[in-house]
Amino acid sequence: MVECQKCKVKKLASKFSKNSSHQNGLQKICKKCNGKYRVANKERIAEQKRAYYRTSKGIAKQLFDKARYRARKQSIVFELDYDWVLGQVQQVLECPVRKVKFVTGDKTFHNNSRTLDRAQPSLGYTRENTCLVSFKANLVKNNGSLQDLKLLICYLHKIKAMKAESWIGKFRSLGLVQQKIYFEEKNNKRIYRKSISVRMLSDAKKRAKRKKLICSLVECDIVVPTVCPIIGIPLFKGTRKKIDNSPTLDRIDNNLGYVLSNIQVISNKANIMKNDCTLQELEQIYIGFEAIEVTKNRLKHYGVIQMQVPE
Repeated sequence: MVECQKCKVKKLASKFSKNSSHQNGLQKICKKCNGKYRVANKERIAEQKRAYYRTSKGIAKQLFDKARYRARKQSIVFELDYDWVLGQVQQVLECPVRKVKFVTGDKTFHNNSRTLDRAQPSLGYTRENTCLVSFKANLVKNNGSLQDLKLLICYLHKIKAMKAESWIGKFRSLGLVQQKIYFEEKNNKRIYRKSISVRMLSDAKKRAKRKKLICSLVECDIVVPTVCPIIGIPLFKGTRKKIDNSPTLDRIDNNLGYVLSNIQVISNKANIMKNDCTLQELEQIYIGFEAIEVTKNRLKHYGVIQMQVPE
């Protein structure tokens, strides 16, 4: 039996939460009293958490926990420790890719929030393969390589140099796949299934309504090529969720709406890399990641274990 220091009642050990820092391995206050305290001080506890995640220790803990969770989920190597992540948070004050100062939020990510990026996505979280970059730079790079990012920039330069009408004509001359709505007999029931183009149109209308953009498309305007025109990977539909090869509808100019001369169907991987960035921002991100890659190879050549970001 253990006595609660709040209600002064002796209770079973199962009525107390575990705490390895105490001698008996249990909290000093029982679960019931702890629950009452949390309900009575809900706003105060929430503010304390927000204040903690604005500090260097809170940011480092959040980055460390999320990276360790991703490593377990993807079954990749994780060799980082909390002290190393904390040192990176305290030393690196601006994104080495976009050259902007890091912004500290509560527990949500902003474009200039700190994130841990793996230089080689196929490798795990090691000191040689991990660096601190902004959330926007990490989102653009995603799980792609520098070569994929370079192909995206060249592709956008090509579109910029061509007229919209001539580009649409060339795009439609590729191997296109236009699916139709059909019915399927299954378990003696008629199940209605939508084609890829119908789903894209429906999602585009929802996004246009949410962002207050123009959407003048019809189903026949959306054509799905067999290969992504940007990074050259085959396009096919996923089973339950979007994958890298899933076809997605992209606006060439993010300032314009969903009109025939401003849309293209590309892979989900290329669309995530493109995001809402301008061509200049993508070029800056590519140059930044390329500089980190050069610095990493140089340090590896001289036998330096801990990776440093370029000045």
